[in-house]
Amino acid sequence: MNKLIIFLIIFCMFASGCNNEDQDSQVTEVYDGLTLYAPQDGETVYLVNNDKEIVHSWDVENNPFGKLLSDGTLLYLSGASPSPVNPKKGTSALTEKSWDGEVIWKYENPNIHHDFSKLPNGNILAIEWEKVSSENKEKYFPSISGDLWTDVIIEIDYNTQEIVWEWHVQDELDLGEYSFNDRGNSELTHTNAVEYLPEGNSFNGKESVMISFRQLDTILIIDKNTKDIEWEYGHNILNKQHNPSLLDNGNILVFDNQYSKDSSRIVEINPKSDNIVWEYTSVDFYSDHISGAQRLLNGNTLICEGTEGRIFEVTAEKKVVWDYRPATTFKSKSIFRAYKYGKDDVAWPKEILKEEFNDSE
Repeated sequence: MNKLIIFLIIFCMFASGCNNEDQDSQVTEVYDGLTLYAPQDGETVYLVNNDKEIVHSWDVENNPFGKLLSDGTLLYLSGASPSPVNPKKGTSALTEKSWDGEVIWKYENPNIHHDFSKLPNGNILAIEWEKVSSENKEKYFPSISGDLWTDVIIEIDYNTQEIVWEWHVQDELDLGEYSFNDRGNSELTHTNAVEYLPEGNSFNGKESVMISFRQLDTILIIDKNTKDIEWEYGHNILNKQHNPSLLDNGNILVFDNQYSKDSSRIVEINPKSDNIVWEYTSVDFYSDHISGAQRLLNGNTLICEGTEGRIFEVTAEKKVVWDYRPATTFKSKSIFRAYKYGKDDVAWPKEILKEEFNDSE
């Protein structure tokens, strides 16, 4: 009996040690950073650490979606209408706030929606609803009554708030060549993402803009100067995708929402061959709209499963090493998108560097 007891004690100690080693290994695989997110229909943007503790927050307006800029300020879109035919009360606005919550800059426009991208010169790309002209409606959709909507990508001058560059979808695309995944909807394109690609970028080295059209199952990259389409992808491959981003290796990462009827997936696409070189999916992973994915510097991928209010991190080997479900305590569990920022991504306040990144300098 004594031998059995001793054996059980040793076994438990060994098992406990293995579990601790597994936990330590998992912790070291998590990217060292702080994650930014906002519950939809909420009035707060949160920043959490890897221990799932809120380390900072900003009070904002309804339905916020934000990004941290390199100088530590928060740029966010609020009050955005989900549809031009079903607008919410109030106007949409882009607002920049300091770390302490002071409003630094604000741009109001009832037609901006979904996404934005900051340029090196300080200007901002945004997406704006645009009604299809009577000429284009007659040309492409003569049998449809009622208004139809598409989008225009605009560049807003940060200082004057004037629109200094435009790319009108209905004038640049031959809409007759596209099939629409929701023909019962008056929105023809439903642009849900815009990303600025600076000169020297890993795709073509030219100043460009990447756009995602949910209703067309299509991603485009256009040359910003010539407005020509440089790359087009997605038809019969993606299904109502969100949040494409250009990686340092020249590939494109995107959240493929309705990959199947009960599963989403994250795909990494080589734009030179159009081959999928990496993907993540799981039986318990699905968000039919919103959502996003971000490739981190250590090779992990941060995934926002938007409709479930879940943010998690997977390794290149598709192992989940961080899993966070914050939205259960909020009015809406949905999260449009999330971003994770490392020590060198943002000019953090000294207290954040000290407490969250163990930097005493």
